[in-house]
Amino acid sequence: MLPTFSEILKSLYGVYLLARRHPDAPAMFDCSVDGFWRSLFAAVLVLPAHILITVRTLMAVSPVDYGVEDGVTDLLIYIIAWLAYPALMVPITKVLGRGERVLDYMVPYNWASVPIGYLFGAIALAGMTGLVSPDMELGLNIGSYTTFH
Repeated sequence: MLPTFSEILKSLYGVYLLARRHPDAPAMFDCSVDGFWRSLFAAVLVLPAHILITVRTLMAVSPVDYGVEDGVTDLLIYIIAWLAYPALMVPITKVLGRGERVLDYMVPYNWASVPIGYLFGAIALAGMTGLVSPDMELGLNIGSYTTFH
């Protein structure tokens, strides 16, 4: 069950509205169980940015041999992280007495990962190309992380 192009655009517009604290933002998301499963497609959309960030991290740490097995391991970690966080949030929201709202949180959260992921990807690309210094890249990452997390 994949989201339609229209649902993707509507959800990403909803993320924009959320960032602007617009009262119509929640209406842009399908917060049903099916909508949640479709929102996981955001992981596919943001995967290129994640790969770029991984490559940049490997370049910054040290030159290492990185093979297919390492790539498969990283991909599995990526998938597990995308599934583990919602699995943890279900019991946490129940403990907090807000279990009925978990989808209202998780669906926008998943879609918001797309623009945030590409922001970090753009910073990584700027560092890889030498457009910004390593210190500036670090500052941009810290500033972005503190702003969006």
